[in-house]
Amino acid sequence: MEPQEDNLFGRIALKQGYVSQRQLDECVEVQRNAKTSRLLGAILIEKGFLSQEQLRKVMVLQKQTMSVPAKDEAERQADVSFGFIAIQSGVVSSEQVYECVQEQVQLARRGLYFRLGEVFVTKRYMTPEQVRRVLDLQQDYLIVCERCGTRYNALRYEPGQRLPCTHCGTIVQMPRRLPAL
Repeated sequence: MEPQEDNLFGRIALKQGYVSQRQLDECVEVQRNAKTSRLLGAILIEKGFLSQEQLRKVMVLQKQTMSVPAKDEAERQADVSFGFIAIQSGVVSSEQVYECVQEQVQLARRGLYFRLGEVFVTKRYMTPEQVRRVLDLQQDYLIVCERCGTRYNALRYEPGQRLPCTHCGTIVQMPRRLPAL
């Protein structure tokens, strides 16, 4: 991860009042002296300075700051929800979610947008079946507009229901089952 992104993570955690400057400095020092690359968020959790819920909130704020402006707030929330459920289900660790969110942001900066579940599969942290199970738990369905290609999660819709694409307005029919990844 780029130091700038970890720096942003630390500044957000500090600004939100989740950690003190002393705690942040301590964890940055641990990170700097580690023999292998370590995520600041993971170190803050390991030290007991940050809770899982606070990590999730900081990641949302960090993602909002770093994301492509066109990215929809509902999509950001759905990805965060997906990661949180995946952690609670024991499928992935908080470090893996954090790493995949950072990868997702880097891809978005290059103009490549992927849902968080797709990044998990690409990094081999989850199988497509595990992604489908988390989506089931999330009670979301992955929708792809055939006209514009926009992908998003639609919350609380019934399979087969029709709704307008949030990007182009084309009527999209909810899938009868989750699509293959």
